[in-house]
Amino acid sequence: MPKDHQHSYAAPTQKMESLTVNQVLFSRFLFSFFQNQMYFQRDFPPIDISSLPRLRITPLKSTLSISDQTGPMETMSMSRYHYHPHENAAPRRNYGELLSSIYIPPVDKFQATTTTAETYQGRSGVPARPFIPEIQSINRTGAQDHNTSYRVDYHPHGLSLCAAKAYAIAENQQTNVSVQ
Repeated sequence: MPKDHQHSYAAPTQKMESLTVNQVLFSRFLFSFFQNQMYFQRDFPPIDISSLPRLRITPLKSTLSISDQTGPMETMSMSRYHYHPHENAAPRRNYGELLSSIYIPPVDKFQATTTTAETYQGRSGVPARPFIPEIQSINRTGAQDHNTSYRVDYHPHGLSLCAAKAYAIAENQQTNVSVQ
């Protein structure tokens, strides 16, 4: 909040003699705009087009019709000229890597135990049991007040009734009285 919020605004009685920031910026903009426009007019003077000869342009007709068969391309394109097919490079084989085309039988007989089976020591602790709640019926004794926590905790703001709503309520009450 400004420091002088207690004082009301008083319009100045004397006219300002200097220019505002917006006025200065706008005048600079106008000067540069018209300066550029003058350069454009100097560099590109208008041409009288009535003195120029009129040219008639006739569209070119194709020498081949749609029904003609086009012959094979006799010239070589640049992409075809520069294209050199590469031979499939054989993948490099790392040391100790087995060849896929040669089968090498195992040297020793397969042992039936694996490392995991040898080192696994079983589960530690008691196994977890799933929680299954007991089946109970809902206690239906006593009176039900049908109040939610929102209804209990909510307090209206006490806003005044708008004129349109008050008019609608009064008109509704009049129609109810006249019907009875």
